[in-house]
Amino acid sequence: MSIFPFIAQATYRLDRWANIVPIAPVVRIGADYYLWRIYDGSDEIALFAPGKEATGGTWGWHASFGVHILLDYLDRETAANFERDAGVDNTYLTLEYRISQVDDFGSSTSFRLGDDTFFIGVTLEL
Repeated sequence: MSIFPFIAQATYRLDRWANIVPIAPVVRIGADYYLWRIYDGSDEIALFAPGKEATGGTWGWHASFGVHILLDYLDRETAANFERDAGVDNTYLTLEYRISQVDDFGSSTSFRLGDDTFFIGVTLEL
């Protein structure tokens, strides 16, 4: 099975006081559309019924919340050099929990492709 996710989201990060308190809460919400294909054992698209290929798309939504920890706070001189040399204004350690419901908004005949996920990463603010 191959899945190609497409998402559109709105994000709000409260980083107004990031230079004083290096922790910024973040909230995201968005719409999802996952294109999918199911393959058979010979790498061809499988058939659900004669003439009906196992391909389609599934709609859904997601929401996430978490914190971004401003790493520039740890070494301001390196952060200033990184901004001057590479154009990166801020660097954050990202911790987020995402709830994703991609099942055609609760349809009983749809694939359930969403899940709850915890993300750890780095955000570069250009």
